[in-house]
Amino acid sequence: MQDVFSFALERYEEELAFMMSGSPFQGLPNELETSANLLLTNWAIFHRHVDDKGMTIFSAYMRSRRRTRWRPAVQTHLKRWDEAVPSFDEIIHIEDERRFLVRDLLTRKVP
Repeated sequence: MQDVFSFALERYEEELAFMMSGSPFQGLPNELETSANLLLTNWAIFHRHVDDKGMTIFSAYMRSRRRTRWRPAVQTHLKRWDEAVPSFDEIIHIEDERRFLVRDLLTRKVP
């Protein structure tokens, strides 16, 4: 993941800075703002299109790093990252320390 972040900052610093300039998280307490901006950056790397063909920063990373040379286990793991769907959830109920009932804030669905 560190390599992905380094790639994003090296090649897409302006796009990320522009996106962060409109962040609704500015002005929050420092720790909360930092955490929220990290989540926003992650979302942008994997889901924000950087060209009119739908390429994301992560797909550009995969193309530039010659992923076909990586071990199959690494390729499988990175494929899962690319297919993940981001969501922001609201905790509706806590059953115990590790089980939460959540609702997606965009779709309002409860899985």
